[in-house]
Amino acid sequence: MTGVNESIQPTPAFPIPEISEVALVPQGAEIAAAKDHIWRDRILGGLLLAAAGASLVFEQSPANEALRVSAGLNVLKSTMNELAVGGVVGAITYGIEMGSSGLIAAGLNSRLKSLRSFSGWIHDKMFNNTKKTDTKTTDKITDMGIALGIGAGLVAAKRHVQNERPSLKQDLSVANKASLLVAGVSGSIGVLAAGGIEHAEKIGLGKPAEYIVNYGTDWKFWLGVVGVIQGGSWLKNKIKNRGGQEEITTPCIDNNGLGEVEIDQTHVALEGEQI
Repeated sequence: MTGVNESIQPTPAFPIPEISEVALVPQGAEIAAAKDHIWRDRILGGLLLAAAGASLVFEQSPANEALRVSAGLNVLKSTMNELAVGGVVGAITYGIEMGSSGLIAAGLNSRLKSLRSFSGWIHDKMFNNTKKTDTKTTDKITDMGIALGIGAGLVAAKRHVQNERPSLKQDLSVANKASLLVAGVSGSIGVLAAGGIEHAEKIGLGKPAEYIVNYGTDWKFWLGVVGVIQGGSWLKNKIKNRGGQEEITTPCIDNNGLGEVEIDQTHVALEGEQI
């Protein structure tokens, strides 16, 4: 038809959807991006675990003790105040313990699939509800012994695998409490070593003060405590399981002469006249 602008296009009956830019990304690029993400997670998780391991080694090394002793002596020389010494030693201890614990918690909560699988396997083998033998009291004493004997970070790791659904927030909370415990004990030792033990002797607490200094953070002593607690808990559980009465059966001829039947031996003892 003449006189009609042929450039005008007819309106479609249905609107044509816009093509998303994401849909235009080739599938191969998506796979490559996913692989890069996995490798980034593996590298980050591995670095966190390596840093956590190094921090644990430092905690158990003479360098850790030398650092705190040196800082305590410097404060003592400048202030002549044992409380100030204890405060500095406690603060340094908290920083070391919480730093190590934070690295361990971050590593355990990383996206490393192998680490998550291993953590779940330990939970199923040792800490599920059917096999748990520790009470809350023994569990807390065990955590205290691990914190003072090895480090607060191992308490966070233990609680992580104990928990069915662990989280970074929960692990950091446990790490904070354990670090405060170690810092408190170390700070107390600093106070006593700087002269507080003399004041303790004046009020008849010399011996307890000596025990705190000698055994407060002695790893051999606290691991011995953990061993005794866990051994006692295991033995108690074994005795409890064996204490239940087992049903024992024995063959017997019934009154009707129909042959042998199995009966409960408990009933034999109680109702022997009726059989």
